[in-house]
Amino acid sequence: MVTGVNEARPMSSSSASASAVRTSVIVCCFNSAARLGQTLRALARQDFSKTWELVVVDNRSTDDTAGVARRGWDRSDVPLTILQEARQGLVWARLRGLSGARGEWVCFVDDDNHLEPRYLQTADEILARLPDVGIVGGEAVPQFECEPSAWLKREWWRSLALGPQASGEGKVSGPLYGAGICVRRQVWSQLQKVGWRPLMQGRSGHLLLSGEDSELCLVASCLGWQAYFSPRMRLQHQIPRSRLTWQYWLRLYGGFGRTAATMNVLSGVLRLRRSRWRRSTYLLLRACYAVAHIPGIPIFWAAPRLLPCGSSAAIRGSFRFGYASEGVQGVLKVWRTDWLKSFW
Repeated sequence: MVTGVNEARPMSSSSASASAVRTSVIVCCFNSAARLGQTLRALARQDFSKTWELVVVDNRSTDDTAGVARRGWDRSDVPLTILQEARQGLVWARLRGLSGARGEWVCFVDDDNHLEPRYLQTADEILARLPDVGIVGGEAVPQFECEPSAWLKREWWRSLALGPQASGEGKVSGPLYGAGICVRRQVWSQLQKVGWRPLMQGRSGHLLLSGEDSELCLVASCLGWQAYFSPRMRLQHQIPRSRLTWQYWLRLYGGFGRTAATMNVLSGVLRLRRSRWRRSTYLLLRACYAVAHIPGIPIFWAAPRLLPCGSSAAIRGSFRFGYASEGVQGVLKVWRTDWLKSFW
């Protein structure tokens, strides 16, 4: 059951009413006390001409995350709300933030994202100009705590939600990553109408799962919404030393494999939503594919531990281990999902 406590500061007399809030910035936190202060200072520098609010969601933190948020926000013209979410997982924290947000659109900011001053203004202009665009994303620039090791190839950086998401500004057909993603309230309203409940839970404690952003973009696309990328929307993504170790990358790709076991099936089923027999055949084939991976689990487990740092084969082995471990469960998740019937 979701628990939540609002700790909103009173709005100043110059602030607009709740119904006039243009956007809500939602920051989801898990033990973020050491990082959150800088994130809030960057948000406080936003040059945004519309009324907005800040919502901080504390996702079962055991440190002083809520206290840091309470003491660190110093813009009296922008109200702060602190919510609690008992279910561990980024997607649940985001949904909790949405339940308390009042804006016409929302911007999800991770606790290690520092938005540049015109970020919200640029997103607002895009959404106002393009009514068919429901999701907008920007470009994350890395701020490494230490110099990355030589084995960390630059082409792998996107795995950390870094770099441009398209060759140029405009509408995109693929998913956008969640750091700094902006979503219209209308998109969420439609998702609620079809009974959408996310299959991807995102980061959960120390589990390096993902896919919640891809799932959102995929389902929104099926509802007729476009996604848009703008390199003018820039944020600094803080990358700590702990994410630059080989062990972390093996765990990261293992999480990608677990995510793909469900996400790939969901994507295929939604593409075939008009044909029942094709969907059924597809699910059967995906189940066979998942079962075929099971005998290789010992090899997929051993390969990353035996191969040297930076080995692409080791990365693939870690991914395959995650996929093989979750493959059958991923097919069952999609098969049992009731809200998908709304698309048939």
